[in-house]
Amino acid sequence: MPHYNQPEKVLCAATHYLDFPKPAQGCSNIEKGIVLCGKSHSDIIQQHVVLCNKTQHEMGLFEQGFVTTENRFIGRKEAFIMAAFNSQITEEGLRRGGDNLYSEFLY
Repeated sequence: MPHYNQPEKVLCAATHYLDFPKPAQGCSNIEKGIVLCGKSHSDIIQQHVVLCNKTQHEMGLFEQGFVTTENRFIGRKEAFIMAAFNSQITEEGLRRGGDNLYSEFLY
């Protein structure tokens, strides 16, 4: 089967919880903590509240960002550049997003 070189794209919203008390889980470029994924960051917040019975801020250090098709966690700024390059952002997102990507502007 031939291999097609496809550009890396933003896949979904993600939050990296750096202080999660387990070995690194999730993305290939994460050395500590856990990455939870979902359609939106609010979906992810609901996930960890159910799983851990804690609010997001009770989980310790965290960063909201995105997971790519290469299984990498990236921050909002890098995600905006990648999604804009791949025409993944809605017109409203391009107008209102500034230089940060927000999940509601992907879909």
